[in-house]
Amino acid sequence: ILASGSADGIIKIFQVSKTGLRCLYVSENVTLMSPNSTLYPRPIFSLFQGEHGLVYYGDNGHNIKMLDWKNNQVVKFSNHTVDQGFTDSISGVRQLIITTSFDIDTGLGQLNIFGEREDQIPQYIATLSDLDTSRISVVRSGEDETGRVCIVTAGQQLKVWESVSESGSNTRETSSNVQGYVLALGDRGVLDSGSEEEEDDTEDEADHVQRGLGRDGQSIGSGAGTLQKSGTGFCNCSVM
Repeated sequence: ILASGSADGIIKIFQVSKTGLRCLYVSENVTLMSPNSTLYPRPIFSLFQGEHGLVYYGDNGHNIKMLDWKNNQVVKFSNHTVDQGFTDSISGVRQLIITTSFDIDTGLGQLNIFGEREDQIPQYIATLSDLDTSRISVVRSGEDETGRVCIVTAGQQLKVWESVSESGSNTRETSSNVQGYVLALGDRGVLDSGSEEEEDDTEDEADHVQRGLGRDGQSIGSGAGTLQKSGTGFCNCSVM
């Protein structure tokens, strides 16, 4: 099965065969299952096919959408703690879903870790940020023979994030250790991103960030974007 996304917000599902591609599904007249919410068509930035046949996709809004294409239904869940942001890339390993998020106010990129669950939206686990990474364009993940999870992020910087145990967290002198943090993503309702007509201000703000400025035009400080309480388990990583 192959999934594709387009600039007009349409997702297509194809069956791959020796003779070519056969279209199985087009996301037209899809039913939004999130209460008190509206689904606006947006350019699709990222796609990921999960363990249970669902498709997760991100765009220039702050939510992620989970598409159950067999039932023509979609559900939103939060990928940012504010009502503006971008989801440029989504990856996965085991039953983990790894998404990028971007804070327009601080100019910082980070990774959100979710656990995939059957017949419901993924469970938010933790966020990874070293407070020194700009907008992340691409994320890829994998697992080696020892079970260690590696995440590669690319943007203005290329970084490798490796999961480490508590006992082995200080074994690499050349790496910096990053502990996972927990934001309020799992405890809040979904906020709509607004329509495409309301995106002009967001694009202007993103341009400010690329030039090192916040929403108000002031310089972004290095201490911005403070995260909350520490996470546990997988989300203790070293960055190389």
